[in-house]
Amino acid sequence: MSRKKTLLILSAAVLPGCFLGLFYITQTGAASGDINAPSRQTVQQLRPLMFKGKPFFPIGAYSQTRNLDNSFVKFEDLAKQGWNTVLQHVADNQTDIKFLNDADAAGFAVILSMHNLIAAQDQNSVAKKVSTLNSYPAMLGYYIFDEPENVYSASEEYKHSLHISSMGLGKFIISKIGWVKPLIRAIDADKEHYIFMCIGWWTFYEELSGLCEINLPNEYPTENTKTEFEGPQANIIYDAKLAAKAAYKAGGQGFCYTPLAININTGMGNYRPPTINEFRYSAFAPITQGAMGIIYWAGYRCKSPYTEQVVYPVTRQLNELTPFFLGKWLDDKLQCEPSQSSTPLLKKLVLPTVSGCLRQSDNGKYLLLAVNNRAEVTSATFRVNIERLPSQARDFITGRSVPIIGGEIKDLMGPYGVCAYIIEQAK
Repeated sequence: MSRKKTLLILSAAVLPGCFLGLFYITQTGAASGDINAPSRQTVQQLRPLMFKGKPFFPIGAYSQTRNLDNSFVKFEDLAKQGWNTVLQHVADNQTDIKFLNDADAAGFAVILSMHNLIAAQDQNSVAKKVSTLNSYPAMLGYYIFDEPENVYSASEEYKHSLHISSMGLGKFIISKIGWVKPLIRAIDADKEHYIFMCIGWWTFYEELSGLCEINLPNEYPTENTKTEFEGPQANIIYDAKLAAKAAYKAGGQGFCYTPLAININTGMGNYRPPTINEFRYSAFAPITQGAMGIIYWAGYRCKSPYTEQVVYPVTRQLNELTPFFLGKWLDDKLQCEPSQSSTPLLKKLVLPTVSGCLRQSDNGKYLLLAVNNRAEVTSATFRVNIERLPSQARDFITGRSVPIIGGEIKDLMGPYGVCAYIIEQAK
């Protein structure tokens, strides 16, 4: 999977109105008065995915992870690590059916990738696959294409035809794979069987959103780096913000985010395996922007003991906090400081130093999820405008108790740190 989005950062960052307010209810000026301070914004709640009739927050990866002997980890063992979803390439029907049945027995959802069939323009095989597999209970949907911008911008047809290139890359992509969604929907009309795609470049999230129902965007900042947080980690929060904006404009169905976690790196360039701190930020930061699932890349490139040290601790945390992610959005009742842009990258992207969201689960408890968007320790203040605040909150990540004084939580956040404060209503 080649990645080009970080190369587009300059052009994407200067687009007028690139993300300023098109998917927000309200905006008010930042307290600092800094011209580089982002406006405080309230995000409308995106719809969760549904699976077997219930709201569902997918947690998993592109394929299962690997044991030391390179065999795939069983669904039952992945479930213990917080997983509930796997994205898997289709094979022969017998293999596909066994995979779906094994997944269902463990309570897993499956996203079936038909990228290769669609890239080959094999409409007949796509139709047969959908007809054969759509009735299996583990089915969550169909992954139709992986980063079409990278595929079609490099095609001879696009590069060497003046007529085709003049139509623009987005229109060319639509002309090539616009048949897929109508074909699938003509065979499988189940609204809980979603059409997934990874739109590769954030400049195309809106233009290509009609090709799918769930975008799986990604940013991989460890490329060509040697030390933790050396790369442009805050690109992740910007990327997720643009994905949320596009999702809202397309009708309000949520998107799922694709962080990077690999330690088998053969043949894909110089991507350093993320540390647990990097992976945790890349998994939780998109949720502050509205991500409704985390499907990382790539399970089949993750092998023990890296999975035990880096991946599984984070996926278990995601799983335990899922009731909040599927709960009520109360972002209008939260104010995070510092809200100004404090690094060259944050100023370029017009992003705050600290990003956060406030969620309430069905049991009445609140989750204040926040991330530090820079590689320095940050003194953060969170103002929470809810009734019956207790005298303290518990940070789920570290287990620490932090005081709540006058409706505020003050805390130190580590470099690209994640805090997940659980707040119970006072009696």
